[in-house]
Formats: sequence, structure tokens, C-alpha cells
Amino acid sequence: MLAAIACGGAEEPAPTGSQAGSSDAGSQPVQQPTAAEPEATPTPLPASLPTEVVENAVTKDAYPDAEYGGILRRGGYGDPSHYDLMQVSSVSNSFKQMMLLNGLLRYNPLDAGKTIIADLATTWEVSDDGSVWTFPLREGVMFHDGTIMNADDVAASWTRVLDPPAGVVSARKGLYDPFGPSVDVVDPQTVQFTFSKVPPLNYGLNAFALEWHGVFPKSFLEANSYDLKLNGQNAPGTGAFRFLDHQEGEVWKNERFPDYWNEGLPYLDEVWTFPLGSPTNRSAALLAGNVDFAQTVDPAAYELMQNDDRFSGQFVGQPFSSYSYSAIWFNTDREPWNDPRVRRAMWLAIDRDALHEVGGEWFLATRAAPAGPSPSRLSNYRRMKLTRA
Repeated sequence: MLAAIACGGAEEPAPTGSQAGSSDAGSQPVQQPTAAEPEATPTPLPASLPTEVVENAVTKDAYPDAEYGGILRRGGYGDPSHYDLMQVSSVSNSFKQMMLLNGLLRYNPLDAGKTIIADLATTWEVSDDGSVWTFPLREGVMFHDGTIMNADDVAASWTRVLDPPAGVVSARKGLYDPFGPSVDVVDPQTVQFTFSKVPPLNYGLNAFALEWHGVFPKSFLEANSYDLKLNGQNAPGTGAFRFLDHQEGEVWKNERFPDYWNEGLPYLDEVWTFPLGSPTNRSAALLAGNVDFAQTVDPAAYELMQNDDRFSGQFVGQPFSSYSYSAIWFNTDREPWNDPRVRRAMWLAIDRDALHEVGGEWFLATRAAPAGPSPSRLSNYRRMKLTRA
């Protein structure tokens, strides 16, 4: 996938990696299999991951050259089907709503998400046996309705994720279920999670950093039976921006929250997101100057922006791996797909380099795992193995 940003400078684009990795799949030469093909040896993870808390370095001082004011116009996706971010896995929601929220932890934007830092929590403490995670909370964090956040709000918001009431879907509940979590209020500024099965440290940190799970006032959740599909856009969050307006089919507007707990941020006055649907539409809007930023633009347009002298210095491009995927599902209850050997043979026989060559940038890789480092960055990553298939 590709993202592009319009700008006034003339700097040469310098794509950098992200947590999901750079999307230059297919850049390595095809490794032809042989009968004696060696198996790649994966790099083992460390036995124990570091537990040091990383403070939130995302402050106004991190952007010394930034200026206040202005409206960012973005080429976005379609309109959301409803307004409850927790109950969906759609960029139509996340692209507009995540900036309205904060989590206990977050991915660090200053290093492209390679580390996890404190957000609404000031720190995190993990018991010696790993079964209890304690989060002291920031004091004085204001919701968009002017009320002050406390541990009851955090516990209510997370109970909705871990144990939603009937009729409410927690789209990522399955990430937590295997570890039997529960959440309790220790005091007005502290929440504690207890796991019946200890999660790996890295898994737990990522689970608490997911941007889909914001914190809302307990009173607002109770008044709406914990279901925000109809008015989630108006749910008071704690984020740098608050909801301003949504004209279906036209534009979604968020405005700067003047009482944001992270003093001095954000810099922008407003963010407008236009539901442009396809990459072709987003590319056209960007090239015409109707938007300043567009995510997942058309590969041909991306090449034009980068290489055509008419657009020299106007755009900064950033390739990235997408969380989106297309899939072919097999019915594993029927022959031949009920035989794991057949499924394995199919998996080994897929020529991923050929798929990328034919499909272009829309087919960056094939995998049966959550998004992570770009496969092209990993040595001998799942090359076709016809001899084993």
C-alpha cells in the first residue's frame, strides 16, 4: 500500500520503516528451490523482553518546527456503517475516530511504532509472575464533555472490551480471551488487570496499545447500554481532537480539543476527511490539490508523484504494509482441504514473487499471520518450496 502527502518543500522523499515494515516486497531476487534446499533458521526471540517503562515523548517539544493553525484535508475511505469503533475493524471508522481517543498505552509515532509508550497510563507495572498488570493513570485528564477521567471510566471502557453485554460486539475480544483477563479499580487513579493465564510480555503490551479501544465516561456508556453504534461520534473521548461534524457522503470534521491533557498539542485547528472511496479517487484529489494527504493511493499515481518533474518537491511518499488483506478461504471440513498435508502443500507451492510481479503493489505478500515486519525484510521468508510440496 502507498501513502502520499502534499507539501510545499522540495526535500527528496526518504521512506522510513514502520512497525508494519516497508512494503518493498518483491525487491529481492527469486530464490529457485533445489532438492537440497536448506531450511531458514528463524532468529529466536529473547527469553525475556525488557520491562522498562518508556515515557510518553510525544510532546510539543518533539516538533520544534511545527506551527499552530490550519486545516488538514485528507482523502479518506468510505463513510462508516456505524459509529462504534470497538465493534468494527474498518478503516472507514479508524481513519476518522482514532484521533478522538487515547488508550492506556500507545505505539510511539516518533520511531514509527517500534516501541510502546505510556499514554493515559503514566507507567505500567507487571507482577513477578506476570499475571497482574497495574496501570497508574494521569491526573486531570479531561473528556471532551469537560468531565475528568478516573479509574471507573477506564474499568468500564475495558469491561466493554473484555466482557461486552448481549448485542454488543467486541471485535478484538478474541485477542484477550485465551488469557482470561479481568479489570478492577484499585483506587481513583489506578486500574489493575488480572490474567488467569499469563500472557507473554510483548503480547500484553501490544494488546494494551491497540488504538481501537479508547476510554469513555462510565456515565455515557451506561446511558447508552454500552453500545455506541448510533452516537459513538459524540462519545466524549480524551484525544487531541474532538468530533465536529459529519455530512454523510461529503466530509467528516474533527476540531482541536483546547483542553487536551498533552499541553501544547495538537497544532492543527481541524482535520477534514473526505470519503473518496477508491485509491484512484484519492490519487486524483491529491494531484488536483483538493486534499493534502491521502492514504493508499494508486501505484501509478504514486510513481507519477515521485518521478514526474511537474510534481517535483510537491509530495512526500511513504510506502507501508497494510493491515488489509484479500483472502481465499478453503472449507476445511471437505476434501481435499480437510487434509492438512494438502493445505501445507498449497502453502508451500505458492510463488509469492510471481504473485507480486503479476499483481503489482496490491499484492505485497501472502501470509497467514497478523501484520508484522514486511516479509521482504526477512531472509528466505516463505519462498515457494516445490520439492517439499
